[in-house]
Formats: sequence, structure tokens, C-alpha cells
Amino acid sequence: MAIDWTDFVNSDQSFLEAYAGHGKTTAIADCLLQSAPNSHYLILTHTHAGIASLLKKFKTKNVPSTKYQLETIDGFAQRIVLSQQGSINLPSQEDKKYFKIAVKICAELLDSKRIQYVMGISYDGVFVDEYQDCSPQQHQMILTLTKAIPLHCLGDYMQGIFSFGDEGIVDLKKDLFFFQKFNSLTYPWRWHPDYLPLGNKIKEMREELEKYSRISLAHNPNERVYVYQYPNCTVYEPNYGKFLRDVVKAHSSKSMLIICPSYYEVDKRGVSRLRGGLNDRIELKSKIDFNNSYILLDALDADFYYSAANRLDTYIGDCINNRRINRINHLFDILADKLFIQRTGLGKWIDRNKNTLKKRTGDNFKLYLKLSESFDIFESSPNNENLYTILEYIIHLPEIKCSHLHCYYEVLRVIRCSVEESTSIIDAMKQNKTRIRHMGRHIEGKCIGTTLLTKGLEFDTVIICDADKFEDKRHFYVAISRACKQLVILTHYPQICFNK
Repeated sequence: MAIDWTDFVNSDQSFLEAYAGHGKTTAIADCLLQSAPNSHYLILTHTHAGIASLLKKFKTKNVPSTKYQLETIDGFAQRIVLSQQGSINLPSQEDKKYFKIAVKICAELLDSKRIQYVMGISYDGVFVDEYQDCSPQQHQMILTLTKAIPLHCLGDYMQGIFSFGDEGIVDLKKDLFFFQKFNSLTYPWRWHPDYLPLGNKIKEMREELEKYSRISLAHNPNERVYVYQYPNCTVYEPNYGKFLRDVVKAHSSKSMLIICPSYYEVDKRGVSRLRGGLNDRIELKSKIDFNNSYILLDALDADFYYSAANRLDTYIGDCINNRRINRINHLFDILADKLFIQRTGLGKWIDRNKNTLKKRTGDNFKLYLKLSESFDIFESSPNNENLYTILEYIIHLPEIKCSHLHCYYEVLRVIRCSVEESTSIIDAMKQNKTRIRHMGRHIEGKCIGTTLLTKGLEFDTVIICDADKFEDKRHFYVAISRACKQLVILTHYPQICFNK
């Protein structure tokens, strides 16, 4: 029987807390369906993946699009500031403080009677999903909305894994103590009905995590939990790669996520180094993915997107202005340093030291001629469209390998947009990121990511690498609760325990 959400929605300030997989996204959809026919709600979440997840649920439940406006919290703040002030008080979008400043300015704008009036006539209320991941600054901005419209928050403190430096994250008990509390979701719908043993096991592990108890990582196929202990070898030995490939092959599915934990490791020189970043995920991909069937997930505003766009703009500008640069040499470096093309394969087509293309023979001779022709056209008319032609051609050449294809193709799309909209590549990149922020990015298939990049998502199979190296119980809980049908844990030790 469907839950009646009347009291939750009619409350001016309400908070619904529930475990992962227990139906928070469905609850938002049902609230919209049970609301008045002409009602319209603002729905905020944190990530583009969260937006895609909500949109998928709304489509499944046939929620009319007229019922809601869905945005990320940062995207909402950006929209309000740009609509009222333009970008005059905002730094460059590549600046790491861009959205922090946008949220601060937005809070000040929302405090005005005029903006509150606009919010009041625009929305019947606001739902904020994953509230446990709000920064104190985002929390204050959202609270300002309650001066105009009711606020309905949903969250789970055990999934609060975002970090805002010294600011920390919102404290659900302390900061929402005056909200009306609801605990209506007690059934693990993510695992209903065929995989309830897995759902119950994840719930059991959560309860142990909350008590900071030592957790035994036990292999139990009946619960759809599979535990493998790493072989006694280093990551550079062949046996290590074979071990990973065998595990992945044994549990392969069309919907699959491999999670790498983020942790600090002290090297032989005593230097502490953060692991689990993009380079480590690229290294993992190289060991298991010979057919390029896995997607490397990355942050929406990862620095390398803006860096690649700026570098390409500079390159084209130098070519247009006839600056003395080795054009082929420079493009080689951009491809290798910014677009993740492996130098060995690229060197089969470009002689970087001589600043020339390498003449190929046999079956590759026609490909060489086509590549040479594309460069000649760019030489005579250096512009975004002719550069796009070269990059689109290079990625399909034999022996060319890209460590991060998603990034490469996104840059290609952005260059195409810059041609169509007659703008710079960096401006097109900013527009693209803003569009994704508002529309969401659907993530499915076989992926390699982190807890921060996949929170709120679900996959049939989840493989957790280095489970014993998680440094925080919440990250571990988010990792295990992504699994719908089978959970695979790779560990160096059969037990794990987290410090308070």
C-alpha cells in the first residue's frame, strides 16, 4: 500500500530519514503525485547523477514534468545569481571557489522580499534530497528559502561523505532539530523481492558500522556477498592483474560498478600520498579492460576539462596569429598531456621530435594521406572546425589508445558546440557543464568510479577494491549499498574496523 505523504508535505519544515535503498527517491515522486493538480515544486540535489536518478524515477512513476523543476543545489544558486546580477560578482567558473561564492551570494539574494515573493509564486515548496551532504553554507541558503516556501528534506547521516574542508557538513540532528521528523521508510525496496538476503546483509553491516564494531568479510553466495583476499604480490606483478581479471570475469554483468576507495598511503620516503584518484583508476582499467568496455567516471567540474579547453584555445590562437610554434609537436603534447592519448601509439603517427607526421606504408598509407590532408587544411585555415576534424580522425586510427575516452569525446562535443555557437572552446565547455548540471548525466553500463562519484546510483553488481583501505565507515557503507544483485569485496584482510 502506498504511503500517504500528506503530513510530510503539509509541514512547513519536515525531514525524512531513511537507509540507502529504502525509497527516498520514490517518496519524492509519490509526494509530487499526491500533491494538488496545479502544484509546482523545486527539487534540489547535489550531483548530476542524482538528477538523472530522480528523472528516471519520475519517468517510471509517470510524474508530469509540470509538477517540478529539478536542479543541483549549486546549479540553482548559480541560476539565481546570474539572473539577478549576471557574472559580475562571480569568479571564473574554473575557480574552485566559484560555487561557494555563488551559494553565498544566492543566500543574500533570497533574503530579499522581492526574491521571496518570486519564490512564493513560483513554487509550492522545495524538496532537498541527500540533505546530509549539504555544507553549512548550503544549509543556510536553503533555510532562507523557508521564508517563502515550505522545506522538505530527505537524507541519511550514514551517507554523508562530502567534504568541505574546515566547514564540515551539516549535522542532521543539530541543524534540523526544529524540523518535524518522519521515519516512514523501513523496507529495503532496492532488493525486493529476489535479493532481500543481500539487502538484509547490507543492513546488518550498517548496524555494525554504526557501533564501530569489527566486521568480518565473509564469503556467502546465499547472501549474494562474495569476498576475495588479494594474492601475496604487488600491484605490478602479473598475478595481481590476473587475479583482478578473474574476479571481474566471474561476476561480470551489463550493469556493473567497480569502486576504488580514496585513502592516504605513505611511500618509502615517508611522504603521504592520496590514492584512488583518476590515475589510479586509469591504472586499474588498464589491468582489466582490454576491450575498452568500461567508463571511467569523473567529477563534473574536474580541472582537466577546463585545462584542455584553455590549452586548445591557446593553440588555435597561436596558429591564427602565426606565432612561432611547432604546430604538430604542440598538438602531440596536447593529445598526450590533456586528452589522455597514450604516447606510444601516438608516436606511430606523429614524430614529435621532428615536428612531422610519420609516413606509413601498407594498409596504413591511405590513413596517413587522410591525416596529412587534414593537417594541411588546418595549416591553411586554423580554426575550431578544422581542429575538430583532426581530433575526430586521430582517435579512430590503429594503435591509438586513450586512457579516458569519456573525456576525449566530451572535448570533441564541446569543440563542435563552439563551432555551431561561434564561441571559444572554454566558453563552450562552461556552457556544457552548466547544461549537465541542470539536466543531469545518466550513468549506466560498466563503470569505474569512487563513492563520491556514484552516491545515489545503483548497479546490479558492485566490486569494491581494497575494501580494508577505506578510512571512513560512511564511504564503506555508501560503497556496499550501491549493489542490487551481488556485492563483491576485494580485501587484504578478512576483517575491517573503523575508528571513531
